[in-house]
Amino acid sequence: MKIDIRYCATCMLNTLITEMNLFGASKEMQDREFTDFLTRLPALCEGDPTPITVQDQYARRLRDLSGYDYYREVRTRDNREMLALCDQVNELISKTEDPFDTAMKFAIFGNLIDPAGQSDKTALDVMNEALAIPLAIDDSEKLKDYL
Repeated sequence: MKIDIRYCATCMLNTLITEMNLFGASKEMQDREFTDFLTRLPALCEGDPTPITVQDQYARRLRDLSGYDYYREVRTRDNREMLALCDQVNELISKTEDPFDTAMKFAIFGNLIDPAGQSDKTALDVMNEALAIPLAIDDSEKLKDYL
């Protein structure tokens, strides 16, 4: 997915605010970083980058400012939750008509579990959605051929 500044900027700015609140940035720091991000955003979007490459540049800056990984606890919790579902996921994959397709959908939908994102979905929510929702773009046959 390539960046569309009209839509991506709003999410990135919300993430920026969320992340600064996570590490207790002062209002002054938030104002300064918010303005800096808005000023630098056009240059960050040159060359048709993906949203994550733009966001990652700023996430690194915020980690430098905060001095620690403020998502560590959230990621640890999410990882434990996913590991607890591992047997259930493997069983579901093996019992489906197309195990490759199911595993691929779990991998794709797993990207919804994002502590920086605007979603509060649990791992179980994501797993159930992956089973129920068809892919909007399905290039799985190309992927299988490539593999």
